Amino acid sequence: MSGAKRHPPAREGTRPQQQRSKDTVQKILRTADKLLTKEGVAQVSLGKIARVMELPTATMYRYFPSKEALVTLLMKQTLDLMIDDASKRYESAVSLEEYNTVSREVLWNTYEQIHKHPYLNEAYAALLTDRSQRSSLIEENARWVDIFFIAGRRFLTFDSDDALYRRLQVLNAAWNGTLRLTQLYDKPVADELMRETIEIFIRELN
Repeated sequence: MSGAKRHPPAREGTRPQQQRSKDTVQKILRTADKLLTKEGVAQVSLGKIARVMELPTATMYRYFPSKEALVTLLMKQTLDLMIDDASKRYESAVSLEEYNTVSREVLWNTYEQIHKHPYLNEAYAALLTDRSQRSSLIEENARWVDIFFIAGRRFLTFDSDDALYRRLQVLNAAWNGTLRLTQLYDKPVADELMRETIEIFIRELN
């Protein structure tokens, strides 16, 4: 229409604030991931990340109230990938035996990935003592229980779905407890503790 106003294409500096904020958060996360991988959780601060990015430190606090909040988000992204992979693997299970096999693989591989990750193991241990971030860890644990439950209810025999879910909550908590305990031991001892915990996990469901 001839009377309609024409708007010029938005320039980089005039993109919506929300999109610019998302882009900045992603840049911060990428920079933080590189620093944490290189130096470890204890050696990295929001101030150091800001200096590397040539940003005012105050800018960092606009997006993350603390280093712990930033590390929690990075950890959540990594764990989400593990959970998605576990969910896909359970979809292929067509029997109780296959469910047990996938459970062993998922529990062991998750343990291995956390230990081999350049900073995830350290971050997990640190965040367990941070009350402000516990809700995020509880949410991640609930997602793991949901994965085990959705797949398991097809093959496991319990009096009710509630009974199965409660058992999985207990077993998942035991697995998490062993994960924390393995941080105190050399790898061979830690591996043996985790293998035994996984076998208990399977036996208690069958």
